[in-house]
Amino acid sequence: IYRVRQGVTTSFIDRSRAFILGDASHTHSANAAQGMNVSMHDSWNLGWKLALVIKNIGSPKLLETFEEERMKVAHDLINFDKVHTKAFKKGDPVELAKNFEQNVKFISGIGAEYDINLLNKASDNELLVQGTLPPPVDAHRYVDANPVHMETDVPTLGQFKLYFAAKDFKMRLKFLQNFSEKVQKSPFLNLYRIAKLDSNQIKLEKDLINHKRYTPISQLFTVCLVTESSKKEIELNELPDFFKPYKWTVYLDDQGERGPFQKWFSNSTDSVSLLILRPDGYIGGSKSFGID
Repeated sequence: IYRVRQGVTTSFIDRSRAFILGDASHTHSANAAQGMNVSMHDSWNLGWKLALVIKNIGSPKLLETFEEERMKVAHDLINFDKVHTKAFKKGDPVELAKNFEQNVKFISGIGAEYDINLLNKASDNELLVQGTLPPPVDAHRYVDANPVHMETDVPTLGQFKLYFAAKDFKMRLKFLQNFSEKVQKSPFLNLYRIAKLDSNQIKLEKDLINHKRYTPISQLFTVCLVTESSKKEIELNELPDFFKPYKWTVYLDDQGERGPFQKWFSNSTDSVSLLILRPDGYIGGSKSFGID
């Protein structure tokens, strides 16, 4: 005999010093394997935020977003579980199938959505919504011509991913150069440059040697450039200094309706778009820059 208890704790955080997640913070039935899956997403949400704060890169206020975001998911989970458990108890396969179908995005983990907060800013992108996971897109990686799923091509190393989208690379090169010059002069870049590593970190870096291609300047972000221009129209040595170290994250969109300009960026040839993905892959914000 299995008795189901459904509930959510009143708080996930105690004075930003103690945190609970998974089964300690929300209890429900074993239906749809949500205990394991939601617990893993709780852990991931907290983990990268803790890492940034411990490294003195992120403000302690960052940790408050853990409860803001995962508390909402916990209540969504309980609401789903109440309906699903009721259908199980009745032995109603039709109602079970209907509830599963209606909640399949949430069950799979890609349907969890976060509200606007410190990390999720309102944007002007009509295709993407802040606080959600972006749809999968296909592109060709410039440096080796490999077809890739762009949303998962960059390894998750605890860094933000900055996607600059310019349909016509040659037409937008001047803007990218001006942007690069301003960033290079900004104290922001020097503040987050890779610090001198101790012996333990050096050993880790040797183990992850290929990952350096994604964090050549800073462990805080990876810069990506997306364009519809053909490979013969672009030379890597033409890239502005800010973009030049990131040759592994230059992407060519030649995929039509499966490509990033159809699913991620709606900008015309008269603008450049910036999309920021958080370390957990969620959309943090997006903005288009009009070009005179």
